[in-house]
Amino acid sequence: MREFFAARLSEERRHQASRAPFRLRFFANDCRYDSRVETLRRMESEHITQVDEEKSGSYVVTEQTFHYSAGKKPIRLRYHLQRLNDDWLIRDVQTACFVCDGYGDANCSYCKGKQWLGTEQVREEP
Repeated sequence: MREFFAARLSEERRHQASRAPFRLRFFANDCRYDSRVETLRRMESEHITQVDEEKSGSYVVTEQTFHYSAGKKPIRLRYHLQRLNDDWLIRDVQTACFVCDGYGDANCSYCKGKQWLGTEQVREEP
């Protein structure tokens, strides 16, 4: 996962650099709209908090910090991994419910106790 984090940061830096001429042409220097200014900061903050290995696949839970105008909020992600020879591939990524903060409250109006939000085929807990 650490190799993935480093490669993703590198790709995001490359992407932002390639967009610089576009931004200079259409946006004022202090305009944050469409700038992705916080994307690198959020990606750099991501760290592994839990690893679960099961026969059907493995899960890696991470946390990253999302900064916004009112402060900051932790965002938890759950990566679903599948083995490919001696390596792993990311099969899907889910986000902890932002209403109940991923606690899986059965009364949560958004996730209805599922805890994780993502594609339907992996939302069902094993």
